Amino acid sequence: VQRRFALATRETSLSLNTSNVAHALDSFDELLDLLEAGTLVGRPQDPAAEHGVYRRADRPLGVLDWAQSASGLDRLVRALQFGPHPNQVAAAVMWHPASPVIVESAEVVHLPHGAPPGEVLSADENGFTVACAADAVRLSRFSQLSGAAIDPPAVLAAIGGVGTILPTLADDDRRLLGGQAVAAQPHENALLHILRSIEPASVPWPH
Repeated sequence: VQRRFALATRETSLSLNTSNVAHALDSFDELLDLLEAGTLVGRPQDPAAEHGVYRRADRPLGVLDWAQSASGLDRLVRALQFGPHPNQVAAAVMWHPASPVIVESAEVVHLPHGAPPGEVLSADENGFTVACAADAVRLSRFSQLSGAAIDPPAVLAAIGGVGTILPTLADDDRRLLGGQAVAAQPHENALLHILRSIEPASVPWPH
């Protein structure tokens, strides 16, 4: 049993997964009917089709690189948007030594700016626009690395405001971060379980 559906222009991992689940549920009755009737016929995968194997260690480095195109950053943010579900792949992070934050929404702005990549071009209470190698990208909806939401004006104040040129990580630093993420990932679930089960210490004296 197979269902095909068209992709929306601005799919995210969350919206794509939601559509997959909806179509799977919609087709389940048909699958049960075929199984009950004994008429289910298997269909092998096409050996000529393109196949890919992705290991747990094969993950993108989510740090935004302003030297890329705005469309590339937009795709990265949408690909790493899992909504309320656990994200065990990577987060789209706007790196800054004062305030690294997770970016949850991005949109390409076709703007001939002539500014260096990383310059904050404009801002309002809902987000701000950053120059990229091609076009610009408007960022909105931010959260701290802890997961707590943070208002765009607070993010902008922390990084320096309009006219600031945001730093770009050196290639060695990007590789270091990527390597650390891959090394830490196998232990992530166990550590989360331990941290969630920790109870406050009982202090034996009044305070």
